[in-house]
Amino acid sequence: TQGGRDVPMLWANVPFEVRVRVRHDGFVSIDYALVEDRLPAGADLLDGEPANHAAIAPGAPADVTYTLKCPAPGVLRFE
Repeated sequence: TQGGRDVPMLWANVPFEVRVRVRHDGFVSIDYALVEDRLPAGADLLDGEPANHAAIAPGAPADVTYTLKCPAPGVLRFE
């Protein structure tokens, strides 16, 4: 999101927030998980962390939230 709204293309030097949420629907808790998102090439990390160490209970999410800035307008590719 940029400025609180979803956008199809990024503006140059305007920060945007990335939110990644993972969960599982199994029956047993995952006691330790490293949830990590790879940063796209060319983007600058401004705030937050692209990784989270978490325990994940069935049906409960583990979130990773961070803020990036793109140096040029366009689309970023997340691998």
